[in-house]
Amino acid sequence: MAKISVLMPAFNSSLYIEESIQSILNQTFSDFEFIIINDGSTDKTHDIIASFNDKRIRYFQNDGNKGLAYTRNKLVELSTSNYIAFLDSDDIAKKNRLEIQHQFLTQNKNIGLVAASVESLDDKCAIENKNWNFNLSENELPVHLLFYNPIVTSAILFKKEILPSEIFREDYPPCEDYDLWTRMLYKNKGIVLPEIVATYRLHNNSVSKRKAEEAILNRNKIILNQLDYYFSNDISETDKQLHLSLIDFKLYNSIQDIDLVKTWIQKLLQFNQTHQYFDQQILKQVLYERILKKLLRLTDYNFSVYQNLMEFKKIAQPSLTFELRKKELAILAFSITRKKLM
Repeated sequence: MAKISVLMPAFNSSLYIEESIQSILNQTFSDFEFIIINDGSTDKTHDIIASFNDKRIRYFQNDGNKGLAYTRNKLVELSTSNYIAFLDSDDIAKKNRLEIQHQFLTQNKNIGLVAASVESLDDKCAIENKNWNFNLSENELPVHLLFYNPIVTSAILFKKEILPSEIFREDYPPCEDYDLWTRMLYKNKGIVLPEIVATYRLHNNSVSKRKAEEAILNRNKIILNQLDYYFSNDISETDKQLHLSLIDFKLYNSIQDIDLVKTWIQKLLQFNQTHQYFDQQILKQVLYERILKKLLRLTDYNFSVYQNLMEFKKIAQPSLTFELRKKELAILAFSITRKKLM
């Protein structure tokens, strides 16, 4: 039995799948099975997959297009290894990806899931941004999951034993992976390494771009599900909406919103102090960073904004980076001038 099952769903991936498959076959860690399912492609995806002759590849085809959640669940069902990795059919694994992640899990028995950083490519195969660089400890990761998904599916390796009975759920497209990670890490530990182990391709036809509105709705459902997991008896609908206001910074807020948000943050910190689900200081740090971003997006300002920030700071006692200090100074300037400095 191979040590790792590498799983790849494929649908109309003829432009990129050859490079994706080759990136797995070229891994420095070679003890793996590579399971690929063609999900009813209508282009040359089948021909490209079939052209590879490597005994580690196990190739299957769905009877028509069944969708990503169905296909990923079938891949997991077909896997025979104790460790599972995914690679989407348009992404590229770095040569040492499996070696780095397998070594980490075997050396850290208390960790069930290891993700890592990725670089992203645009349609012209140019590096697009550096927003996929993460470095989150086992105590930091669950706190960050309360606000966003720092785990890229093409950069994950986990122990099969930590999977829940219901794996990828079709109710959360295209965020089925985020939903699964939160349920896996509710009772297990995970980490995100700073090493870049994959190249994540962003292009105009990607699922994430085509289903942006649906993604936001289901992302919010997943975030609120976590509040229910941890604090189900204590959270009101108002609390949930206030928490979501710390997620989407495209929303512009008024000064009048600040008191409500302050009340929610104090409530959340009190709940966590009682239940101790999260490292309290890490939670305070992340909440302070969220507050800074929110206060930079108010529709109007007066000096009470800066006073409220200082109250949040006293509660959180955050570690301040240069970037955080710049944001504090910007809020001070906006509060004094009663407007944003352009």
